[in-house]
Amino acid sequence: MGCVGLSHAWGGMAELATVAEYQVVRLPDGVTYQQGALIEPTAVAAYGVERGGVKPGDRVLVTGAGPIGALAALCARGAGASVVYISEPNAARRARAEALGVATVLDPGAVDVPELLRRDGDGLGADVAIECSGHPNGFATAISSLRRRGTLAQTGLFVGKASVEPMLWSLNDLTIVGTWCYWVYDFDRIAAQIAAGDLPVERVITSNVGLEEAPDAFARLASGSSDEIKVLVEQ
Repeated sequence: MGCVGLSHAWGGMAELATVAEYQVVRLPDGVTYQQGALIEPTAVAAYGVERGGVKPGDRVLVTGAGPIGALAALCARGAGASVVYISEPNAARRARAEALGVATVLDPGAVDVPELLRRDGDGLGADVAIECSGHPNGFATAISSLRRRGTLAQTGLFVGKASVEPMLWSLNDLTIVGTWCYWVYDFDRIAAQIAAGDLPVERVITSNVGLEEAPDAFARLASGSSDEIKVLVEQ
């Protein structure tokens, strides 16, 4: 469970690091270094989509349009979802998410997301919800938006507490699953999908900064009010 750059002995901002052989993936021809830098977060999003059981033709809701949410929308499309919705309260991030071109983006402060999904789906809600906000409001929206026997995959890191209605889960026969990281061998599969043009992950990059600008970029992202989705640090 030691992710390089997160809980591993070596930091992600170092010029060099010593890693195990199994942690190294050769980039296929046609995959740029920018795309390669996004394989790891894409693996997180793809694992959430996999755990949610997204199938061709499914209607999918993603709550939160941060980097994982944006990538989850791309991965859901890549898995065959017929329609993808993104719920995001930040107006600037909604605009960024719209530019991805793969989802209908909703403002949960302006529309009743569960009601809209049921109206669009002939009375049914989403087949799968990928919760990527790590926020109680996002979690509640995701649960309420599911059709009967739908599945929610908690993919965003949710470190706080949430008020839940277990009876709603029982009445609607819902499946709630958690996710943690990904299988390490997913990197090869995702690299191949990027090379084939099936996952245009570079679309989520909103800024490129030098290493000396990284602290300011981190502060912008942590503020919660930035229009950034994914900042790429280049050396």
